[in-house]
Amino acid sequence: MKANHILIALVLFAALLLAGCGSREAAPLSVPAGSQAGQLVGLKDCEYQPVDSKTKIAAECGTLVALENWDKTDSRLIALPVVRIPATGSQEAEPVFFLNGGPGSPNMVWAPPDWILKNHDVV
Repeated sequence: MKANHILIALVLFAALLLAGCGSREAAPLSVPAGSQAGQLVGLKDCEYQPVDSKTKIAAECGTLVALENWDKTDSRLIALPVVRIPATGSQEAEPVFFLNGGPGSPNMVWAPPDWILKNHDVV
């Protein structure tokens, strides 16, 4: 009986290990030398493609430099990816900021609907 429990535990451990070995296409970001908290650096034209989607959207991509811990002014700096999808219409309104995910989860999964993009940049 104990041998079955050990075998099941080993199989589950191996499955979890393999699941964690999946490839991620995005390269890790780094904070450019001389950057300060609050700076948006490296902004350039790009294509945004939501995870699990074949749709590509014209956008601007860059890196936001932020404090890892906002309560400490001497906290280390971290690099956060930022994507801005510009509004398609001529009557631009306030931008829409979309935040999703959590620790270890991707934030780049949402495809903004056309009715939002008509008048709003999406960040």
